[in-house]
Amino acid sequence: MKDKNVFVIGGTSGIGLALSRLLTDRNARCFIGARSAEKAERLPGADYFTWDATGGEIPPDVVPDTVQGLVYCPGTIRLRPISRLTDEDFLEDFNVNLLGRSGRFGAW
Repeated sequence: MKDKNVFVIGGTSGIGLALSRLLTDRNARCFIGARSAEKAERLPGADYFTWDATGGEIPPDVVPDTVQGLVYCPGTIRLRPISRLTDEDFLEDFNVNLLGRSGRFGAW
């Protein structure tokens, strides 16, 4: 991965953070976008930007000219009894977790 540019969405926690660590340990340059990017643990060889997968375009100035890899790791989870979840809750989670958008806020 040496000298490769990898774009990581959701790279500040969980699987995304673990993968970002692995990539930067192998000398990849990571461009990490997340809602909490300003609070993120800073990894050497990584650039951070704040972005929410539920809406809005990724700022073009944060995207490198060449990208050799893309990782998509944002996720949502609703911690409540299943009987209290609505069809809209399931659809919104599906859209964010798999499609990178929220039905409530529109596509990006």
